[in-house]
Amino acid sequence: PTYKDHCGIASIKWIYKCPKTHTAWMEAVGRFIHEYKRNITDFLEFVTPYTGIELAESLQSTESVWMTIITMWESVITVIEEGLPIPPWMNKIYPQPITFLAEQMLRASSVGSDTQIRYVAGEYFKEVVSLMRAKIEGTLRPDRRMFYFSGHDGTLIGILGVLGLAEDPSGRLNARTGSALILELHKNLRTEIFYVQVLYIDGAAPDLEPL
Repeated sequence: PTYKDHCGIASIKWIYKCPKTHTAWMEAVGRFIHEYKRNITDFLEFVTPYTGIELAESLQSTESVWMTIITMWESVITVIEEGLPIPPWMNKIYPQPITFLAEQMLRASSVGSDTQIRYVAGEYFKEVVSLMRAKIEGTLRPDRRMFYFSGHDGTLIGILGVLGLAEDPSGRLNARTGSALILELHKNLRTEIFYVQVLYIDGAAPDLEPL
């Protein structure tokens, strides 16, 4: 919405994608789609009668497959998380196969390669490191104790990728709505050596306790 016209929508002018990032994205997502093509096709064929999704259009390109899977996931998971009743047909796609397809698709599009990790989260992480370094050196202005950064699920998974946690086997680091990654700078009072403690809050966990 635009603040100048509360009844209208301000269209965003098309911005060209970074060629290097887009190429890496296409390769990683394309690999996942190729590997699970049968699963994806079966899934889309099943949901088509209930959703109005155009099957041929959804399978037309790498981008369209990605968009369809992610859109379906966000439509389903919000209903589940709010505790609303779901139609019987959704029981055949949730929790599986849609959870697996969506989470793996998100990982492929965010941390499918080192190039993606570098471009998606590299600058973000460099900013965090520079703030910590300034805090250690006493040059941080203003001298704050906490910084808050907001981002998308892909951003959060990108940071996990920088830390080498993108392929966490526990299945807990899935960047659900309300998830947070906390990077705490500490100082050992005995050795005077600084260290960083990494905590993760799973937005889907009932207690929201840091991991």
